[in-house]
Amino acid sequence: AAAEVEALSPYAQRSVTSAVIGNFVDIFGLCTILPIIPFFVVDTGMVTDPRLPGDYAGYLTSSGQIGRLLCSMAWGKWSDTHGRKPVLQISLAATAVTSLLFGLTLNFWFVVFLRFVCGAMDFCFGIVKIYVAEGIEEEHRARAMSWTGATWGIAVICGPALGGVLARPA
Repeated sequence: AAAEVEALSPYAQRSVTSAVIGNFVDIFGLCTILPIIPFFVVDTGMVTDPRLPGDYAGYLTSSGQIGRLLCSMAWGKWSDTHGRKPVLQISLAATAVTSLLFGLTLNFWFVVFLRFVCGAMDFCFGIVKIYVAEGIEEEHRARAMSWTGATWGIAVICGPALGGVLARPA
Protein backbone atom coordinates (compact mmCIF):
# COMPACT_ATOMS: atom_id res chain seq x y z
CA ALA A 1 0.00 0.00 0.00
CA ALA A 2 1.26 3.46 -0.84
CA ALA A 3 2.10 5.66 2.11
CA GLU A 4 -0.32 8.50 2.64
CA VAL A 5 1.06 11.94 2.04
CA GLU A 6 -0.28 14.58 4.35
CA ALA A 7 -1.50 17.87 2.96
CA LEU A 8 0.75 20.88 2.58
CA SER A 9 0.94 23.10 5.62
CA PRO A 10 -0.93 26.42 5.24
CA TYR A 11 2.40 28.26 5.02
CA ALA A 12 3.73 25.92 2.33
CA GLN A 13 0.44 26.14 0.44
CA ARG A 14 0.59 29.97 0.44
CA SER A 15 4.25 29.88 -0.57
CA VAL A 16 3.67 27.56 -3.50
CA THR A 17 0.57 29.49 -4.60
CA SER A 18 2.43 32.82 -4.49
CA ALA A 19 5.41 31.42 -6.37
CA VAL A 20 3.24 29.79 -9.02
CA ILE A 21 1.18 32.97 -9.54
CA GLY A 22 4.36 35.07 -9.83
CA ASN A 23 5.80 32.58 -12.29
CA PHE A 24 2.61 32.62 -14.38
CA VAL A 25 2.43 36.43 -14.48
CA ASP A 26 6.08 36.68 -15.50
CA ILE A 27 5.96 34.12 -18.32
CA PHE A 28 2.49 35.21 -19.49
CA GLY A 29 3.72 38.79 -19.83
CA LEU A 30 6.84 37.77 -21.71
CA CYS A 31 4.93 35.51 -24.12
CA THR A 32 2.01 37.82 -24.82
CA ILE A 33 4.11 39.94 -27.17
CA LEU A 34 5.37 37.07 -29.33
CA PRO A 35 2.56 37.27 -31.94
CA ILE A 36 2.93 41.06 -32.07
CA ILE A 37 6.63 41.05 -32.97
CA PRO A 38 6.32 40.57 -36.77
CA PHE A 39 3.78 43.41 -36.97
CA PHE A 40 6.03 45.58 -34.81
CA VAL A 41 9.00 44.95 -37.12
CA VAL A 42 6.95 46.09 -40.12
CA ASP A 43 5.35 49.03 -38.27
CA THR A 44 8.74 50.39 -37.21
CA GLY A 45 9.94 50.36 -40.82
CA MET A 46 12.68 47.78 -40.35
CA VAL A 47 11.37 45.98 -43.45
CA THR A 48 9.16 47.23 -46.25
CA ASP A 49 7.87 43.83 -47.32
CA PRO A 50 5.52 42.44 -44.64
CA ARG A 51 6.60 38.91 -45.61
CA LEU A 52 10.20 39.49 -44.44
CA PRO A 53 10.26 40.41 -40.73
CA GLY A 54 11.90 37.12 -39.69
CA ASP A 55 15.48 38.29 -39.12
CA TYR A 56 14.47 41.30 -37.06
CA ALA A 57 11.84 39.31 -35.15
CA GLY A 58 14.64 36.87 -34.32
CA TYR A 59 16.90 39.67 -33.03
CA LEU A 60 14.11 40.98 -30.85
CA THR A 61 13.06 37.60 -29.50
CA SER A 62 16.58 36.33 -28.82
CA SER A 63 17.80 39.53 -27.14
CA GLY A 64 15.88 38.69 -23.97
CA GLN A 65 17.36 35.21 -23.84
CA ILE A 66 20.87 36.59 -24.32
CA GLY A 67 20.32 38.88 -21.34
CA ARG A 68 19.02 35.96 -19.29
CA LEU A 69 21.99 33.79 -20.30
CA LEU A 70 24.51 36.44 -19.28
CA CYS A 71 22.93 37.32 -15.92
CA SER A 72 21.28 34.20 -14.49
CA MET A 73 24.35 33.08 -12.55
CA ALA A 74 24.74 36.52 -10.99
CA TRP A 75 21.07 36.55 -9.94
CA GLY A 76 21.48 33.13 -8.36
CA LYS A 77 24.48 34.29 -6.33
CA TRP A 78 22.76 37.56 -5.41
CA SER A 79 19.70 35.67 -4.19
CA ASP A 80 21.94 33.53 -1.97
CA THR A 81 23.17 36.62 -0.15
CA HIS A 82 20.10 38.91 -0.29
CA GLY A 83 17.24 36.42 -0.28
CA ARG A 84 14.79 34.98 -2.79
CA LYS A 85 11.95 37.42 -2.27
CA PRO A 86 13.83 40.59 -3.34
CA VAL A 87 15.00 38.87 -6.53
CA LEU A 88 11.46 37.74 -7.30
CA GLN A 89 10.16 41.27 -6.72
CA ILE A 90 12.88 42.85 -8.88
CA SER A 91 12.25 40.31 -11.65
CA LEU A 92 8.52 40.96 -11.73
CA ALA A 93 8.98 44.74 -11.55
CA ALA A 94 11.55 44.71 -14.37
CA THR A 95 9.23 42.64 -16.55
CA ALA A 96 6.37 45.08 -15.89
CA VAL A 97 8.44 48.22 -16.58
CA THR A 98 10.14 46.92 -19.73
CA SER A 99 6.82 45.60 -21.07
CA LEU A 100 5.20 48.98 -20.47
CA LEU A 101 8.04 50.77 -22.25
CA PHE A 102 7.82 48.24 -25.09
CA GLY A 103 4.22 49.31 -25.60
CA LEU A 104 5.09 53.01 -25.62
CA THR A 105 7.91 53.11 -28.15
CA LEU A 106 8.21 52.61 -31.89
CA ASN A 107 12.02 52.49 -31.99
CA PHE A 108 12.99 48.95 -32.93
CA TRP A 109 16.52 48.98 -31.50
CA PHE A 110 15.33 50.50 -28.23
CA VAL A 111 12.87 47.64 -27.93
CA VAL A 112 15.67 45.13 -28.59
CA PHE A 113 17.57 46.82 -25.76
CA LEU A 114 14.47 46.66 -23.51
CA ARG A 115 14.05 42.95 -24.16
CA PHE A 116 17.74 42.41 -23.35
CA VAL A 117 17.30 44.32 -20.07
CA CYS A 118 14.12 42.39 -19.32
CA GLY A 119 15.95 39.10 -19.82
CA ALA A 120 18.95 40.27 -17.80
CA MET A 121 16.70 41.31 -14.90
CA ASP A 122 14.38 38.31 -15.04
CA PHE A 123 15.30 35.39 -12.85
CA CYS A 124 11.73 34.63 -11.79
CA PHE A 125 11.55 31.04 -13.01
CA GLY A 126 14.91 30.18 -11.46
CA ILE A 127 13.94 31.74 -8.13
CA VAL A 128 10.60 29.97 -8.08
CA LYS A 129 12.32 26.61 -8.57
CA ILE A 130 14.88 27.40 -5.84
CA TYR A 131 12.12 28.65 -3.54
CA VAL A 132 10.14 25.43 -3.97
CA ALA A 133 13.23 23.24 -3.61
CA GLU A 134 14.28 24.94 -0.38
CA GLY A 135 10.97 25.85 1.20
CA ILE A 136 8.74 22.84 0.66
CA GLU A 137 8.92 19.65 2.67
CA GLU A 138 10.53 16.78 0.74
CA GLU A 139 7.34 14.73 0.57
CA HIS A 140 5.56 17.62 -1.22
CA ARG A 141 8.44 18.91 -3.31
CA ALA A 142 7.78 16.88 -6.47
CA ARG A 143 4.15 18.01 -6.59
CA ALA A 144 5.11 21.63 -6.01
CA MET A 145 7.84 21.43 -8.68
CA SER A 146 5.34 19.99 -11.14
CA TRP A 147 3.14 23.04 -10.56
CA THR A 148 5.99 25.36 -11.53
CA GLY A 149 6.48 23.49 -14.80
CA ALA A 150 2.75 23.29 -15.48
CA THR A 151 2.42 27.00 -14.82
CA TRP A 152 5.12 27.67 -17.40
CA GLY A 153 3.24 25.59 -19.96
CA ILE A 154 -0.11 27.24 -19.24
CA ALA A 155 1.43 30.71 -19.52
CA VAL A 156 3.17 29.83 -22.79
CA ILE A 157 -0.20 28.70 -24.18
CA CYS A 158 -2.35 31.55 -22.85
CA GLY A 159 0.10 34.44 -23.38
CA PRO A 160 0.56 34.08 -27.14
CA ALA A 161 -3.13 33.25 -27.56
CA LEU A 162 -4.11 36.58 -26.00
CA GLY A 163 -1.32 38.38 -27.86
CA GLY A 164 -2.59 36.94 -31.13
CA VAL A 165 -6.12 38.15 -30.44
CA LEU A 166 -4.83 41.62 -29.57
CA ALA A 167 -2.15 41.85 -32.31
CA ARG A 168 -4.36 43.67 -34.78
CA PRO A 169 -7.60 44.67 -33.06
CA ALA A 170 -10.25 45.93 -35.46
